[in-house]
Amino acid sequence: HLSAHEIDKLRGGPNRTPSNKSTHGSEVITECLALNYQLSPFIVDPFGLLGPTATDFLLGLDTPASQFKIDIDRFNESPTKQAIKALYDNNRISDIFRKADTNWSHNKQNHIWF
Repeated sequence: HLSAHEIDKLRGGPNRTPSNKSTHGSEVITECLALNYQLSPFIVDPFGLLGPTATDFLLGLDTPASQFKIDIDRFNESPTKQAIKALYDNNRISDIFRKADTNWSHNKQNHIWF
């Protein structure tokens, strides 16, 4: 299922080990959260199907994929838990296609953007 790959992205990828000397994912997440960035672990399969997070971001909450939510209890790192909470916050950025269409239709009535 695509949401499993989104969870893997939040964990830093499948090859993350404690002995890895590179910057840990939680450090990057902490810095992004401090800058008020919304982290969205997008997954697109080879056939173009979007994962639940990408679907929510682009198409809004009224899609079949919206029923799948990332379980916050599957993570140990506090920054990752904060990022997941932000994914489902009421003030998050989502449904950008519909918002763009509304804005575009209002400002450019004789043009179609998608």
